[in-house]
Amino acid sequence: CTVSVKTIGSVVNKIIGKIRRAMSEMWKSTTFNTENLMIDETTGMVGIDNEETGKREYKNRYFWGFKANLKKMVWFIYEHGSRAAKVLRPILDEFIGFFTSDGYIVYKIYDKEDHPNQRRSACLTHIRRNFIDSLIENHEGSMWFIEEFGKLFGVEYECRKLNLSPEDRLNYRKKHSVSMMDRIKKKLEEYFSSGYAGCGELFTKALKYARREWSAMETVLENGGLELSNNLAEQMMRHFKRTLKNCLNIGSERSAKNVAFMFSVVESCAMNAISPVVYIKDLLVKFADENISNQTLLPCYYAKVC
Repeated sequence: CTVSVKTIGSVVNKIIGKIRRAMSEMWKSTTFNTENLMIDETTGMVGIDNEETGKREYKNRYFWGFKANLKKMVWFIYEHGSRAAKVLRPILDEFIGFFTSDGYIVYKIYDKEDHPNQRRSACLTHIRRNFIDSLIENHEGSMWFIEEFGKLFGVEYECRKLNLSPEDRLNYRKKHSVSMMDRIKKKLEEYFSSGYAGCGELFTKALKYARREWSAMETVLENGGLELSNNLAEQMMRHFKRTLKNCLNIGSERSAKNVAFMFSVVESCAMNAISPVVYIKDLLVKFADENISNQTLLPCYYAKVC
């Protein structure tokens, strides 16, 4: 017999939804049971029911991604497509540790002193990107910062090459990166004191962003598990975005929650060198005769590596 694509899609959606409802809380708590997180967000087209017209409209809505490198787990969420603080606050207020993000204003809430349990680390790649954009306007000034940032990334490269533990990595940073970061901070303050005279619009924008973020950038000198950039989270979101573009849209908000969870599965499996197809198949088999909320079934503990 022939089964329509619509029917297959409906069955798959129901399966994903069942796994999500059984495992989501455990998945989330395990992902956040870490000292270091990376966070990013992206958009996708989601079908929203218009209560006034009774019709479904497709609108750009936000998905959030949380990546725990040391735990080798990923958690995606969809909360009515919102990018507001009301989504992030209930999650991060309970988290204790460090997280890396860009300079989006909602993340910067945690730069304040009334959030001592959460420490934000800025993304050096985002800071550098603005100086790359300003090369056309002020080549000499922009290149000075780009080269200094390159030296900081060079220290990180040496840490990886030496396969240093987070503790040894932190000590290596303190020995080699502190003077560089102080030099960059001093230069930023010099431009600020001059009122950015003669800097140009793009270069001034880069300087101001870097100065606002530099205190959070220095957080990497507090914890060796932190990365200098949020690239790993951005790469994760690009995988997510590319797939959403291929499927064009998500039919409903209920489906959006299932899609978010499915990407939690796929990205977590990738981090643990597990085939997501075999993993999901095994979960469905265990669903029949075991408690699927067993923590050992999470990718970071899963014994069957494919």
